[in-house]
Amino acid sequence: MLKFQTRKRVVTHVAVDVAVTALAWLLSYALRFHADPVGWLLPVTKGVPDLSRYLLLLPVMAVVWPVVLYFHGLYQLKRGRSRIDELFAILFSVLIASALTLGLTLYVRVYYRYQPDVSPGARTSGSAARPEATSSSARAKSSSSSMLRPS
Repeated sequence: MLKFQTRKRVVTHVAVDVAVTALAWLLSYALRFHADPVGWLLPVTKGVPDLSRYLLLLPVMAVVWPVVLYFHGLYQLKRGRSRIDELFAILFSVLIASALTLGLTLYVRVYYRYQPDVSPGARTSGSAARPEATSSSARAKSSSSSMLRPS
């Protein structure tokens, strides 16, 4: 009976953490892009991104954050842990989870979802639009290869 109550409490803690993390993520979007005091301090210069971009990260955050908190032992119900130990465990968990979220965001942005025009895949189509760039590079290759041939 005691183990069931402990599991029930841990599941409740995880569910509340996921819900509060999602709420904080959406609230940060609203404060950053739609609140006047924050807009006055940090003006939006490149336009307001769609909410759908932020919503794409919610499943990632719903997995990454509880996993990091779990591995730091924050879901273990210990009575002997001091408040300072708890504080540092939370601090390091937040730092690690933030770094993982940032890394995953940059990875998805660069390699998967949002490829800008300067990405390596876009260069092939960009060079075809400029024939002078291909002809000058072809001339440079032929001149360098002719220098390497013995006369």
